[in-house]
Amino acid sequence: MTTPPTARKDNSQEPFERFMFAMLEGYHDEGLREGLLLSAYAARVLAKYPKPALESGHDAEAEALALVARVDASDNGADPRLTLQWLLDALVLWPDCAEAYMWAANLIEGREYGIVLMQPFYVLSIEALKRRLGEQGPLSPDGAPRDVPEVTKLVKSLTGLGEALATQGKSDEATAHYIEALRYDPADRIDTRPRLALALACLGDIDSAEATVTTAHDNAYGLFARAVVAYCRTEGTGRAKQALLDARKSNPYVTAIITGQRRMLGMLTGDLRFDEGQQACLMLAPALNGIPGLIEWIRREAAPVSKGGKRKR
Repeated sequence: MTTPPTARKDNSQEPFERFMFAMLEGYHDEGLREGLLLSAYAARVLAKYPKPALESGHDAEAEALALVARVDASDNGADPRLTLQWLLDALVLWPDCAEAYMWAANLIEGREYGIVLMQPFYVLSIEALKRRLGEQGPLSPDGAPRDVPEVTKLVKSLTGLGEALATQGKSDEATAHYIEALRYDPADRIDTRPRLALALACLGDIDSAEATVTTAHDNAYGLFARAVVAYCRTEGTGRAKQALLDARKSNPYVTAIITGQRRMLGMLTGDLRFDEGQQACLMLAPALNGIPGLIEWIRREAAPVSKGGKRKR
């Protein structure tokens, strides 16, 4: 179990830091886990910050989205303090700016305590998006997902929250968020399905994990999830070895990171293959930590081969 950092109430903190720790207190210490309660708490905290001036012709919502677009355009090139100030200003102007909450979660991902720090921001994003979708919600009257940007963002937030919870060992809670995400994205455009399969495997429901991972995409996420589920079914023999070999061919960086041959950087690098490898490792983390013998098996099977044909230990 990961313990969240203690909120430090001092004047040395940047404004966004103070807001972040307030959300951590509300979520972890005061038990405000439901989106409606946490968002009401966030609105009260945000009301204490001064509102930034509006650009000519902008209302609060438009100005908030413009600030997030400025963060998007900076592409990690801006001063981090300035980036966080833009995100905070966006939320002060429009507390339902889910895009700012999602950006905050992305900035935190991969950092120390990241899986804890991200959770309240994903919860806030989910609540804001559902409020913006209104009474109709994410689905059309015929049950199909609505073709609006909020639905895609909702699926990403639900999947992000699920992954953070699963990494914390809460696979049962993660499973519920993954299932909800797939209701709104049955085509699985962001690879929620392999994450669901891994959560089910961590819970010991191998039959459901196999049924789920069978329909995952044939990419690094789906193939590595299949290898994990095959390991659980066969204890690492037979088809599990072939499944891992197929997965390694899809992206060798994944096992390179797991075996320590490459270092996890915790941030996007611009190298699409390596960044996919990092994201796949984050997806695999709950299984690597929760399924006995899995990480040792992967390291053993992926160990470099010496000139004599034997795997190095």
